[in-house]
Amino acid sequence: MGEDWLKKYTAILLFCFICFQANAQTAGNLTAPPIYNLLLKQIENYSNTDKRGSNNGIEGTPFLNVDFLPGVIVTTGGNLTAERLRYNVYLDIVEFETNGQRMILDPNSFFQRIQIGEITLSVCNYPSKMGLKKGFLIELITGRNSLYFKKNMSIREAQPPKALQEAGTPAKYIELSGSYYLKNENDSYSKVSSIADIIKALPQYAEKLKSYAKNEKLSKKKEKDLLSIVKYANSL
Repeated sequence: MGEDWLKKYTAILLFCFICFQANAQTAGNLTAPPIYNLLLKQIENYSNTDKRGSNNGIEGTPFLNVDFLPGVIVTTGGNLTAERLRYNVYLDIVEFETNGQRMILDPNSFFQRIQIGEITLSVCNYPSKMGLKKGFLIELITGRNSLYFKKNMSIREAQPPKALQEAGTPAKYIELSGSYYLKNENDSYSKVSSIADIIKALPQYAEKLKSYAKNEKLSKKKEKDLLSIVKYANSL
């Protein structure tokens, strides 16, 4: 009798210990429902719904990816795996859909980067005509020195019908030339468009970068060569 009781008591203790360990592991896992819901609530608090990204009758699309794609939202509070994300280039916002709700993610300080499919958007303070601007930039290379790309878009205004035309020309999204930005080791951003601009932004490596560009016969403005010289700078 005493031996049977001891076996039962030992089994109960073992079961309790296993449950405790499982709960402890779950509590430390970001994907566990309580933590997931808490982070989702934080994202909701930092999002807004005043910009829906609707085309409003404008031809074309403002989206980098028309379809929603899976990805990861990296925040100061943790990482959240998302199934439906897409980037609105014109408004510089990310649309996030979950549980039938659509949230608009602005490039604010709570968000660090957002991965959508194969691309990663980083929240950066980069130079613009109006001074420093906080916005999403596409990561090309990250490291001691990082290279980013900004897609630019405008709207061509609708035009009234000309003579003999029944209807005018509707407004249309127009993709413009993109812009490159280099972030150096001091977290300072420079707008660059050529090998020469990158060398100028990294004066401490100027001579070595000039020699590398000459030996590798890098073209002045091709993206692959801009990437190549930044990779080389990071190896120095």
